[in-house]
Order: sequence, then C-alpha cells, then structure tokens
Amino acid sequence: MKRADIEHVLRALGSTEFRYSGDWVMTNCPLARWTHSKGRDSRPSFGVQITRGISPVNCFTCGVSGGMLSLIREYSYYAFQEGLVTQDQIQSLREYVLLAEEDMDVDTDLIVVDQVVIPKWVEEHLGQYHPYLAARGIDEETAMLWDLGFVPSKDFDVERVLFPLYNPAVKRKELCGVIGRSVGDEDPKYRNYPARFAKSRYLYGEHLVPEGTETIIVVEGPIDAIKVNMLLQKEKKFAGMWCVATMGAKASSFQIRKLAGLCTEAVIMYDNDPAGKLGQKSLVEELRNRVVVSLVEWENEGDDPDTVGEKIYDMLENRKLEIEYRLKSLLS
Repeated sequence: MKRADIEHVLRALGSTEFRYSGDWVMTNCPLARWTHSKGRDSRPSFGVQITRGISPVNCFTCGVSGGMLSLIREYSYYAFQEGLVTQDQIQSLREYVLLAEEDMDVDTDLIVVDQVVIPKWVEEHLGQYHPYLAARGIDEETAMLWDLGFVPSKDFDVERVLFPLYNPAVKRKELCGVIGRSVGDEDPKYRNYPARFAKSRYLYGEHLVPEGTETIIVVEGPIDAIKVNMLLQKEKKFAGMWCVATMGAKASSFQIRKLAGLCTEAVIMYDNDPAGKLGQKSLVEELRNRVVVSLVEWENEGDDPDTVGEKIYDMLENRKLEIEYRLKSLLS
C-alpha cells in the first residue's frame, strides 16, 4: 500500500502522529488501549511497511502482526464491544484496503468492469424456483434467501438456473453479476452476465455472512456453498461458521485478501479431485501466514461438499490444522 493509504486507514483506527523509518510508517498502536499493559503506546512501537500489494503490520510491544485486514479485524473485535465503530464503518474500511492493495498489485485475473450492465430479462428471472434446484437438494426457502432464479431456453441459449452475486459493501441490494448454469449440463456449462463479469473480485455468499462469524469454510462452487450453509444452519454448534465459494479451484489474490479479512480461521474444503487438490495447495500457501488454516479429510477420491451430505458434520469437527498435515508429511 502507498504511504497516504496506510495513514488514512491508521487515522480511521485512532492513530494521530506518524514517523518514518525507511519504508516503514511508525505510529502509536491502534490496539494499545486493549493490548498494551499501560493502555497506551507513548513511544510508537507499531509499524506498517510501504510496499506493493499487502503491507506487513507489526507491533513490537503487543506482537500483533499480519496485514492491514488482520489489523482491522482485531480492532473491530474490541471496538465493537465499546460502541466505537459500526459494522458499516469497518466494512467500508476493509473495502478501502482491498482497493488500495489492488492499486499497487495488479492481478491479471481481475477484469474490471466499470459499469455492470445486466440484461433486464435476466434480473427479472431472479427469485424463481426451478425443479433442478430441488433435484440438487436446495429447498425453496433457501433458494429465496439466495435469490436464485432460472431462465427458460427461449430467453437464454439453453435453460439455466441463476446464481446472483451482490455487493457486500453496501446496505442496499446491489447486483454485481449473475452466473447462469445449464440445467442439462450443456456446454458451455456456465455463462456470466455481463459476459466479462469480474467474479474473481467476489466470494459467493459473502453478502450473507452473519455478524460475528469467526470461521469461514471455503468451497469451489455456488451450489457447494449453499448446501454447506443449509447443513450448518441445522446444527447450533456450527453457528459461528459460514461457507463461501471462490467460484473455481483457483482463488484470485483479491479473494484471498477478502478471506483474510473475513475470518480468524479458514477451513479449506475444495473438491477431492486433482484440480481441487492443486487449488487447495495454492490457497493454503497464500493464507497460512494470515489466518489459522484448517483442512478436512475426505473419505473417497472425487468427493465434494455437494455430495457428502451430513458427513460434513464429522468432517468439520475432526478438521485438522494445516500445520498438522505438514508435520505428518515430514515425518512419514
């Protein structure tokens, strides 16, 4: 992040004075009132590095480290309890950081669409239930929550069910794009509206993440995310979890930064096939130094979150920290 962007975020978190040491911005720790023994940081021990993309954060007194999104998450944990900030203020700050990081770290898999223009006839077909959804185990109540829909083949190239994505940064319902999946698996299986919709800028289901969620489950597809959340909502013990999808087995750098800002633990549950395993490996490497990363154990090759049903409860309860898997592979 640039120096000006770093200072903007730190001021929003209560920092007032800045010093500079090489490419580091030094200031009073935004968490001092809660994490420093004296409740203040009179001799600035907190720094943020000016660099491309994600700027490292470190406090030499309380030990907080990570990126700016991690800092915002820690700050909000304390500040919410004292009524110092609102959810909207924190969300706006997160979006500011994501855009500032992207500005210095251009990602070739991000296609920016200045104005999203979604055909009116596509939008009009949202909120409609289709038998295909029932066949995939999605009930009508759930379909309405996610605003799913369908378009008949006379309007589309083939009959497709629709999965809309909404902007999580605004209170009003702002449609960002729509994914259409063919009912009969015709090619192309998926079509996006608009055609060059930059879905890699979003996580499917992020606009519905309940407040206070600490653990995010990461899957590949929209149907996976919907069905996992249906199961989570049936069991109170999983109330602190929510599932989002990266809409593919390769997470973009934008999605990775969003995940780092959404949770304290990420449970990776990509499909148990070659593409899913490769995607999991890459995602673990990107997230392991930002949040706690856990993995589930699959029973069969080719399993995915859509097919395991209630086995998912045991899989989640028995999930293991990624570091345990690393140690196991080193010792074997």
